[in-house]
Amino acid sequence: MSWWNRLKAIFKSEASDVKEGLGKVGKSLDEELARKERELAATPEERIDMILEEQQAGDARFQALQDKVLGKTAEADAVVEVADATESEALDGVADATESDALDGVADATESEALDGVADATRAGSDAVDDVATEEPPADETGV
Repeated sequence: MSWWNRLKAIFKSEASDVKEGLGKVGKSLDEELARKERELAATPEERIDMILEEQQAGDARFQALQDKVLGKTAEADAVVEVADATESEALDGVADATESDALDGVADATESEALDGVADATRAGSDAVDDVATEEPPADETGV
């Protein structure tokens, strides 16, 4: 692929992105124009309802900001995080305890077997020393 073809492909890609963006802007402008036309064509009662809906939407945004500033949403998020962490730690604790118990059992068995082996060797060594001590010395071949 030549550099010219690559350049054309890049421009085509950018052109499609720009076209998509312009389509979104045009759609939002159309929606805004349609809203304004509805407001102009509305009766006074309908206009009052529209204004009240706009105020409620603004109040909802303001309430969300107020909750965020006061930390109410943070508290709710923290409660959820603590609950998740507690469950996770509880499960980790069970797994750790199980692993620890299993490893302790292996260590106890290994230590016990090692100590039994040392005790057996000590007894065998003691028996060998006793045997040497009770043996008669060999007679001198020289006859003395």
